[in-house]
Amino acid sequence: MFRWLRVDEIILNQLALYFSKMDYSDQLIIHGAINGLISAFAGIPYAKSIIQKKDEAERAWKLVHSAGSMGAILILAISSILDRFVSPHIEIIFYSTLICGYGFMLGMIVAAKTGNRGLISGSAFPNRLANISYRIAALATIVVFVTIVIGVFSYQ
Repeated sequence: MFRWLRVDEIILNQLALYFSKMDYSDQLIIHGAINGLISAFAGIPYAKSIIQKKDEAERAWKLVHSAGSMGAILILAISSILDRFVSPHIEIIFYSTLICGYGFMLGMIVAAKTGNRGLISGSAFPNRLANISYRIAALATIVVFVTIVIGVFSYQ
């Protein structure tokens, strides 16, 4: 009856096994590509909003499209320097980079899709979700760069 559940479980187990054998740099390359693809697909609603002359939606989707691409490039750039660091700095940089990339992406998509900006913590749920995503991602960004600086100076 639910045979497809077993197939999904097998696929997820295989993906988990595959990812567990990869080093952090390779995993960041994949996550950078995923972020890049998400931001590229955000070009579709961006183009639609241009055609429909919806200025507010155009600005929101333009942000997702351009800032998402920059976030993907940042993830890819960090993947290229990650092997310079050792534990625990490498793990902190890796996980904080993921939180940063996906956190900003989530917040921007929620803000663009719902018309909320996510700049204040009150009001409707989508606005709060975007705001929390931005705050967590901003904190993760600070953690990434502080850890990079500490890591570089501690191993000179």
